[in-house]
Amino acid sequence: MVKIEKYIEKAKRTYLVGQLEQARKNYLAVLQLDPYYTDALHGLGQIASQNGDNKLSVFYLERAAAIDKNRPDVLADLGVAYRLVGNLMRAELNLKKAIILQPENPHFHYNLGLVLGDQTRFDEAAEVYQHTINLSPNHTLALNNLANILKRQNKLDDAINFYERSISADQNYAPAHKNLADVYETSGDVDSARYHFSSAIRIGHDVGAKIREAILLPVIPDSLDQILEYRHKTSERLDQLTDQKIIIEDPLRQIGATNFLMAYHGMDDCLIQSKLANLYVKSCSALSFEAPHCAKWTPERAGEKYKIGFVSKFFFNHTIQRLNKGLIFGLPRDR
Repeated sequence: MVKIEKYIEKAKRTYLVGQLEQARKNYLAVLQLDPYYTDALHGLGQIASQNGDNKLSVFYLERAAAIDKNRPDVLADLGVAYRLVGNLMRAELNLKKAIILQPENPHFHYNLGLVLGDQTRFDEAAEVYQHTINLSPNHTLALNNLANILKRQNKLDDAINFYERSISADQNYAPAHKNLADVYETSGDVDSARYHFSSAIRIGHDVGAKIREAILLPVIPDSLDQILEYRHKTSERLDQLTDQKIIIEDPLRQIGATNFLMAYHGMDDCLIQSKLANLYVKSCSALSFEAPHCAKWTPERAGEKYKIGFVSKFFFNHTIQRLNKGLIFGLPRDR
């Protein structure tokens, strides 16, 4: 028993200073002496998770939870591991078990909120995040995630409040700055949006925030002079970004906006939009992918019907739909 305790002590000490391989060896040494030692199995599960091997993490944590069913820390970590392997049902189940055993732990509630959000159960997730905040008023991540849900529900004033609380809790949390900038842009407060995009860039070197800041425009410009000034600055910023080595992995997730407002200026947007398109292709080579069946495409031969597709997220209850539905339905089908 003394030998096991020495191994456990060494494992925990090396784990805390980031020596994961040394900690792993010490935990394995414990299991050689006692295959049912819960702390060793738990520790191996945590190390596997940090190494990105979530399946192995589940394996060790399941064994630990089977041996000791009343360890809330083990159950919570198991729930997190199940979320990372995509098993949301088991993730939710184990996190709820952990919460029953330790209801005052805000991190358990926060991780449950993540699982519910992954299942698009946003109302439930919002309640859980609110409970997390009740337990830990300065929980930066919960404040930010609750604001995300409120923004999704178009409760922009409430979203701004929680984003600001998230930033107050941690001034250097870049995602909250970027998210708050997005809400301010939607609300038409361009100056506040630019400030928080700039903060996200300064803190986290956020590539998406750089592009969002570059194409930021007022919803309703004050004058023709302001329109010309913004167009000039947008063009300059896009040139600067094109000269930088920018890598974008997921444009929708990292940027999530288009240069749509420029269309309202009533001017020739071709040059600026081309600069933006070239920046995207340069920074995200996947955007230039061409499917084999498209590469072999040839123009329709005389007499064949044209095939036209219309795609827009605004085809539901929006001006775009109301103005264009009749036009689309009225297009001749015999051509």
